[in-house]
Amino acid sequence: MQATIYISDKAKAKAASFLRAAEDVKLKAYRDSGGVWSIGCGHVIRDVDILPPSSPLNCAAMPDRFLQTAAGQRMAENLVITPAIADYLLQTDLDLAAGAVGELSRTVHLNSNQQAALISLAFNIGVSAFNGSTLVKKIKLNRPIVEIEHEFLRWHFDNGKAIKGLLNRREAEFTLYVCARDL
Repeated sequence: MQATIYISDKAKAKAASFLRAAEDVKLKAYRDSGGVWSIGCGHVIRDVDILPPSSPLNCAAMPDRFLQTAAGQRMAENLVITPAIADYLLQTDLDLAAGAVGELSRTVHLNSNQQAALISLAFNIGVSAFNGSTLVKKIKLNRPIVEIEHEFLRWHFDNGKAIKGLLNRREAEFTLYVCARDL
């Protein structure tokens, strides 16, 4: 039997609030700073985005797949979603990021602010990149906070180009990470 992975509801709520502010909610598809098609609250549109039949959303207005040509290639330019679908996608993406942080929380004590900051980072850089990051390794080794800060701030590049908005976001995430007061 697999152990339960614990992420506080408070941490997930903080992360969702942080992400909504950082990402904005866009109901029409757009290209992010790296040219990747995204929608909602920073959700990367994938070829296999499918709303499961169990989704609580009214799927009548949305096809099983977002929008595809007969050849299976995305046509994201014209994609528009509802606020409910944007919320659903955010929660789905948030759950993936929270799972990665929850795994880390199994071996290292993290308060809700630290969890929220790391969920935001994992959401933005991707779970695989987060799991393999030097940041995670240094957190596990309980390295000094100055090293943790350095690792947060390294993640401000998109396709090899420094992005000021990403640096600002990493600074905000780190500020939340070190905040001792429960926000």
